[in-house]
Amino acid sequence: MSFDSSPNVTEFLSMTLKAEHISDQSELKSITDVVEGQRSGGFQAQYLGFRLEQPDILQWFLNWDKLEDHKAFMASATYGPFKARAGGIRAAGGIFEMVHVPLSPWPPIAFEAPVTEVQMLHLKPGYSWETFKEPLLELVNACQTEGPGAVAGSASSGVAVEDEKLIVTVAGWDSAESHTAFAETERFKELAIAVREQVESKTSFHVTLTDRRVAEKFT
Repeated sequence: MSFDSSPNVTEFLSMTLKAEHISDQSELKSITDVVEGQRSGGFQAQYLGFRLEQPDILQWFLNWDKLEDHKAFMASATYGPFKARAGGIRAAGGIFEMVHVPLSPWPPIAFEAPVTEVQMLHLKPGYSWETFKEPLLELVNACQTEGPGAVAGSASSGVAVEDEKLIVTVAGWDSAESHTAFAETERFKELAIAVREQVESKTSFHVTLTDRRVAEKFT
């Protein structure tokens, strides 16, 4: 894996759903169909699933040609009713988080894996992407090439548009257990030292993406 700049961006959306919309996902499907109508407006693909560790939290990943395309959708007449319907399936008091990340390499093929690992790492004061990317690259490459069950070439990383201290990495595995097992090895722990010393806080989870819709030109 290498880090190259790209105008493409992934929208990371995390949202706690009401129980009735987890058991019956017809309204969720109808809401995501609205986004499909943005194919001519720079929308590339969407992937949906629930966190394995917190199965009431929906993970929704949307790929756009560029950030401005998503902003144009948010400014359109379609967006108001869409936002209201999305709010209707969200659980009161639950989480709602959205960030945009220009992932590299692009496209992020981790979303096509059986299980997608997501790491959202917030750096300590005094550290930046420039200080962090080399130790991160070394650790990620070890996972990709040495980790049994890793999907080769599936890792992508980037800095959140909304927060230059927030680094996001995605990677594909054949199961969450494969990732957990490799994280317990001495090799992983050795390489993780240089990464963890720069991280103030993190959110990490695994998700099985059961709804994948990709424009034909990106398949």
